Amino acid sequence: MTAARIHEAALLLLLCIGLSLKILLPSKPPPYPVPIVSETFAAFLQSRGFTVIPSASLADLGAVRAISGPCELLALNVVPQGWQRDVVRSQAEPEDTILFIFDGTAYAEQPVLLTWVAHYHARLTHSLHMNGVLRPVIAIVASPGCDLTGMNWPKMTIAN
Repeated sequence: MTAARIHEAALLLLLCIGLSLKILLPSKPPPYPVPIVSETFAAFLQSRGFTVIPSASLADLGAVRAISGPCELLALNVVPQGWQRDVVRSQAEPEDTILFIFDGTAYAEQPVLLTWVAHYHARLTHSLHMNGVLRPVIAIVASPGCDLTGMNWPKMTIAN
């Protein structure tokens, strides 16, 4: 058997496996629990002394507004693929600070590779009927009156 035939056979085998998985496994991703994320993050902000105000205008992103003295925050549950970064920026004034919280760590830019891999890993474990966790990405738009240094951000996970 020549090397070309071996490559053809390997590609055919991979194609058969891939198509079998597509047919056998459910294609619908797990529902993303936006209200649970919003409630959890709202409770975190309240525990830090913020007054939480639900935001009806951005309800589909699970938006939560919070105020504590001169500090005003807007927290948004964004998709792991990074598609909503422009929506987040549109909510900020030039002097505002934008942070992305993932796994308890704050980033100046959304760590798309990390969040993307975590999201698709959760989808895969869900498709294989294994226990997995969703790890939400929270975008924060903070007014200049906010001192976010040293904030111990929550490491949120939701059973999948």
